[in-house]
Amino acid sequence: MRGCGMRYAAVIAGCLLFAALGPAAAFAENASAVKPAAASGSMPLPAAHPAAAARPAAPVKLTPRQKAEALVRDSAVLARENDTDKALAKARQAVAADPTCTTAYVQLGYLLVKKGSLDEAMKAFDDALRINPFLHTAKTGKGIILAKKGDFQAAAAVLKSALVLNPDPLQTYYELGRVYEKLGKDKEALAAYKKGLEKYKEGRD
Repeated sequence: MRGCGMRYAAVIAGCLLFAALGPAAAFAENASAVKPAAASGSMPLPAAHPAAAARPAAPVKLTPRQKAEALVRDSAVLARENDTDKALAKARQAVAADPTCTTAYVQLGYLLVKKGSLDEAMKAFDDALRINPFLHTAKTGKGIILAKKGDFQAAAAVLKSALVLNPDPLQTYYELGRVYEKLGKDKEALAAYKKGLEKYKEGRD
């Protein structure tokens, strides 16, 4: 009876944490990874000379990183609108624009998970981790893939390593809780869900 109570509590806590993540749970850690540049200070800009104002502005040349980050932002918007195919195309363009941009690989990986292309998604996360071995979003993505493939022990290990790198993300706690449920470890599942809910109440994502 006690085991049933623990399982019920874990299920309820998992549902609450999923609700906290929102409908775009698969992109909760990644969709806002690239933020717009902060506005400069409040000092007013000098007035433009009339002759300069009449000339057409020269096109701004973006660096490969800036182009990749802009494409990732576009991809994240499309993903939130559930236009996965277009979001995936933008993510691929981002990787092509700057093959050293980890955010592009992570965005690509999560979109490929959503499409069910797990092997290609794993490669994207591995590519990101080769550039930055401490990238918790890529580690979480790998854990999700391992769980989907049924390797729950390996998934739990990878997700716990993601929490060592960054102990705050809600989605990692949620995915770890789900893995523990699959392993029949209801007590551990409940603890992971509760920890995620604590972080949510603290305003962390």
